[in-house]
Amino acid sequence: MSATMIVLAGPNGAGKSTLYATRVAPNFGGPFINADIIQRDELGDASPDASYEAARIAAERRQNFLNRSGDFVTETVFSHPSKLDLIRVARSKGFDFVLMHI
Repeated sequence: MSATMIVLAGPNGAGKSTLYATRVAPNFGGPFINADIIQRDELGDASPDASYEAARIAAERRQNFLNRSGDFVTETVFSHPSKLDLIRVARSKGFDFVLMHI
């Protein structure tokens, strides 16, 4: 059985976290990797430096799930080509891929 990566994509404030909470989480067992939540809940710091650190942590967690073929959900504004690389890597590792654009 293939692992699944769900990507919630859309601009800031579009409702990616709400979509996750109301539609994805009730039906999907994988964790939600979200840099904003990492920054708020784990780093507790609203500074730009903390934002970059949270993004780094989120990227590391995504890579860990890709390496161990674990289901997960992530969010992105899809403003950088590296997100396409993330999808390519997931597909090359046999992940089922779902994109929800808001």
